[in-house]
Amino acid sequence: MSNKKEVSGHSATIAEYQQVFDSESGKKVLRHLMRNCGMMQPSLDMKDCNPYATAFNEGRRAVVIEILQKLRIDLKRVETEIMEQPEGDDDVII
Repeated sequence: MSNKKEVSGHSATIAEYQQVFDSESGKKVLRHLMRNCGMMQPSLDMKDCNPYATAFNEGRRAVVIEILQKLRIDLKRVETEIMEQPEGDDDVII
């Protein structure tokens, strides 16, 4: 019985993510998060090699990746689009 509630709750959460991020404002926020949370950057700072900074950076990336996964967005397609556009251009097609 508890498993059915978990599945139902999970589906509801995914629907809520989709409702938020399917709006034009939601897409802009998601693009901002993708750019500013280091999604396409290495988590390891080669200048510092601080394990705490690496863990912090990876945590930022992980949040954005989890959002994209909940939205069922193809991460490889997003990665390709980000890499092909000029720096500062946030018009990633989601």
